Amino acid sequence: MSLVKRSWKQKRQSENILDCMMHRTKKPSIGLEEKMKVVSREKRWNEMPHDILVDIMKHIGYFQKTYTIKHMCKSWLSALLDSVFPPGDVLDLRLFDKITENAETTQRVYENYLWMVLKRRKYTKVFFPQRPFRRELYEGIAKRLPELECVVIHRHFRVGSLRLMTGMFRYWPKLTEAHLHVFFVRKIVHCKEITKLQLYGWIRDNNADMIANKLPQLEHLDIQSCVLSSRALAIILDGQRELKHLDTRHAARFDDKFLSVFGGNPFGKAIDWNEEEIFPKVAHIKTYLECQRKCCPVCANFYDASVSKLGLRAWLFYDLSNHPHERGWCISNKCIAGRYPYTVPTVSCIVHEFGSILPSDFRPVQDDSRVLSINRDF
Repeated sequence: MSLVKRSWKQKRQSENILDCMMHRTKKPSIGLEEKMKVVSREKRWNEMPHDILVDIMKHIGYFQKTYTIKHMCKSWLSALLDSVFPPGDVLDLRLFDKITENAETTQRVYENYLWMVLKRRKYTKVFFPQRPFRRELYEGIAKRLPELECVVIHRHFRVGSLRLMTGMFRYWPKLTEAHLHVFFVRKIVHCKEITKLQLYGWIRDNNADMIANKLPQLEHLDIQSCVLSSRALAIILDGQRELKHLDTRHAARFDDKFLSVFGGNPFGKAIDWNEEEIFPKVAHIKTYLECQRKCCPVCANFYDASVSKLGLRAWLFYDLSNHPHERGWCISNKCIAGRYPYTVPTVSCIVHEFGSILPSDFRPVQDDSRVLSINRDF
């Protein structure tokens, strides 16, 4: 066997073939290295600014979010939760009422979002929606909000579903403000720190007795548009000596037989307010609000004609904020300023925050075209 001496060109060719077979890569050029550095300095898709991510999530329907939540990174999941539950100390669940697309599936997804948020954040105020949740969800929300200070239950919440929420209040010992149906009065009496209370519904003597004797810290009471028994307001005023604000606008008194749960009269008229009994008892209250009763455009019909219980329930859900043309109420010119009786000329002012409890530092603005508010400092 003879050996053939290869030239240097043949050796070079064989080395190139070997390099290709071994998949050896050549050193990149200088221009390619610079391009790679520029790409490495750019932000990745999961490093997008948080506010932009939140805006993107707001434009995505809930049904489309259903199948992607398990595959999201932390930054995108945080943006998704912020789009449904805005950051802060207020948990607003009223978005639940707006769910219409694929309702059953979307509601389950919404509940999953809610559990995630409750594990990550702490809230001091909660707004419940008009549509009811499951009973287990209400109790789970209550357990995860031990620092809650204010609860707002929707005025139009279905009365038949109120029992689903009765177990919540025992988890809120620090509750100081409540906006809810009279049905819950017997539950909130265990919350001794309540200072602000707004009620709607029918206030009978037993409810009034609980308000008068079981809430020692109460300072602001709003019973606007409530239906009261003949003695309810007097019972409340006898027990609550430290009230600073009382709102009785569009509240009406009816005979006890008409308000009877079993039987009673199916129709009835509102009875007159016993001003000689009430005014001396409200002398210590700094801000006392009332409408003109019989001359009030909202209340006049209930003094002139008989009303059924069904019609009266519809009146309880009368939303003042949706009827701005009826805000020009007049108020009685009988009021108290340190002694009784005291008559003042008819003046008027603008009352803010319809349907809510006015703050303790509220001072009405004088105006000659709107509502009269009685404000006394002594």
